Amino acid sequence: MNALIDQLAALRLHGMAICAHDLLSALKPPSLTTAIKRLFDAETVERQVRSI
Repeated sequence: MNALIDQLAALRLHGMAICAHDLLSALKPPSLTTAIKRLFDAETVERQVRSI
């Protein structure tokens, strides 16, 4: 679990890293499609916040 989060952070995908931590620690994981959408959405929001 930490290796995936570390790789995302190393690629400077900080929004995805935070979201991945939340997804991996969830009691009931979402479907693959939902998880990927959440990762993309989290990274999009993170980049918008950093650009302000």
